[in-house]
Amino acid sequence: GVEEAAETFTLSVSASDNSGVSGLRLQLLVDGVLRAYGNGGTLAWTWEAHKYAVRSHTIKATAKDKAGNLTETTVIVNVVK
Repeated sequence: GVEEAAETFTLSVSASDNSGVSGLRLQLLVDGVLRAYGNGGTLAWTWEAHKYAVRSHTIKATAKDKAGNLTETTVIVNVVK
């Protein structure tokens, strides 16, 4: 897990595949709830962590290409106040 004392910070993801970034669909989820999505190779979202409970939160980034191939990465962030 990662401990972060900031109230807000930017979550950024990037992805590509063998055909480039055209047709990629990216998503950011916090605790299973979709918070940001977009098409292309990059996605950023400002997370206002101070609005979340003091505990561990699961952040997941997913990337899906035109062929339906899906990749995901998950990290745990501990919100502290």
